[in-house]
Amino acid sequence: INGKLQLNYCMSGLKWYFISLPFDIKVSDIVTGGKYAIRYYDGAGRAQNGATGNWKNYEADDIIEAGTGFIYQTSQDGWTTFVSLDNESKQNIASNKMFVKALEANPSEKNSNKGWNLVGNPWQAYFNNHSVNFTAPITVWNGTTYVAYSLIDDDYAIKPNEAFFVQCPEEINSISFPITGR
Repeated sequence: INGKLQLNYCMSGLKWYFISLPFDIKVSDIVTGGKYAIRYYDGAGRAQNGATGNWKNYEADDIIEAGTGFIYQTSQDGWTTFVSLDNESKQNIASNKMFVKALEANPSEKNSNKGWNLVGNPWQAYFNNHSVNFTAPITVWNGTTYVAYSLIDDDYAIKPNEAFFVQCPEEINSISFPITGR
C-alpha cells in the first residue's frame, strides 16, 4: 500500500467503542468533529492493584501499535478517522499472512488479576473465534456488560477491528489470527 491509509468510522457520541486497528496510529493524527477520549487498559496496573482504576488516557504523542486494543469515545455523532502511520504496519490491512500480537504476562499473586491484555481482531472482516491461536477465553464488551466466550465451546464472530480482553497464561506470549479465520 503506497500513500495515505485511513479507516473512517461513523460513531455515536458519548458511547465507548472497543477498537483494535491493523496498523499503527499516532493519537494526535485522529480526526473527528468533536472532542474525544482514548484510553488503554493497564494490565500491569491490574496485576499490582486489582480490577479498578486501570483505564489510562493516551497522550497526543503516543503511538498505538497494530493489534493493540483501546477504547474510544467522541463527544458528538459523526465520523472519526484513524490515520495509519507511514510505516510497514499499514501493509497489515491487505496481508495474506497470519497476524501475531505479543502479549504481556503481567504476573500477580492473585490469579484473577494476572495476565490481562486488551487486543483485537486485526482483519477488516469478521473472524471465527475458533480460529484464534489461543487457549483462554476472550472477554468482549457487548455495549452494556462484559461477556466471556470460550474459544473451544462457544461460537462467536469477532467483529472487524473489535477489541477484546484475554487473560494470558504464563506459558503463552502471543495471540495470533490465521487468515483462514476470516
